[in-house]
Amino acid sequence: MESNISKIKKLLPSQVSLISKRYSNRSTRISVQWNPCGHVQTATIGHISNKTSCPICHQIEYKRLQIESLNLRKQAHNIATKFWGKCPISGRTKKLTTHHILPVHSHPDLILDPNNLIQLAPFLHKELHSKYGYDCTSADLFHFITSKLITD
Repeated sequence: MESNISKIKKLLPSQVSLISKRYSNRSTRISVQWNPCGHVQTATIGHISNKTSCPICHQIEYKRLQIESLNLRKQAHNIATKFWGKCPISGRTKKLTTHHILPVHSHPDLILDPNNLIQLAPFLHKELHSKYGYDCTSADLFHFITSKLITD
């Protein structure tokens, strides 16, 4: 009869080495080592068997990308401030938000392009996204700005 440990080894992803020597049932916490990073994870087989990569490395990479994204957004704001310096609708010059004309998620290469940035007063930026969503086009932006300039 096959041992419980042998059965568990078959359920684990190929990039995992089993450290635990005992296993009794699905609620048993086992320790594994992820290759090639060497991180050790302790969890139930259900939490480990459906992973394709080390969850610790994934979390580290996710945090790194968040920081990188924040830094790029700060740089974009600084570029927009130098390029624009005021809201084209309200004329406001302080506490502006930076709007990417072509969305960052679909055009990441344009995140720092001054021609893809415009500064808006925060209440107008919020209204723009409320009206057109986060995938608003340059035509939507043009319509929003011109309608505000004509009606105000």
